[in-house]
Amino acid sequence: MGDLLNTLGEVAPKGSEHVLVPLRTVRAGATLIHADLLPSSLHVIRLGAFKTQIVCDDGYEQVTAFPGPSEILGLDGLQGTRHTFSAIALEDGAVYSLALVNSMICASVFRCSTMRCNGR
Repeated sequence: MGDLLNTLGEVAPKGSEHVLVPLRTVRAGATLIHADLLPSSLHVIRLGAFKTQIVCDDGYEQVTAFPGPSEILGLDGLQGTRHTFSAIALEDGAVYSLALVNSMICASVFRCSTMRCNGR
């Protein structure tokens, strides 16, 4: 957990080294998040670059972002609905995967992300 919080630019609290967060390898071209599927995890990018995209009604694929290290993918899953986008690895990389069932960890990561987005 300490490595994850350091990736997000946060100071790891005492005892966080005992909370294990899996680091998952993602190969170039692999889809990490599939649009229209139910979410199971939040993903914090440790290494690599991804592209996120949506598919329009006419089948056109529109790239919406190019997230990189320390960015969080899958926050739309916190609403309990289906993913609204797909995330594809542009190069080999690694992500920390936080199961949504562990709401305490997800809540603290979301709080860090929200504070960063609000400029705090």
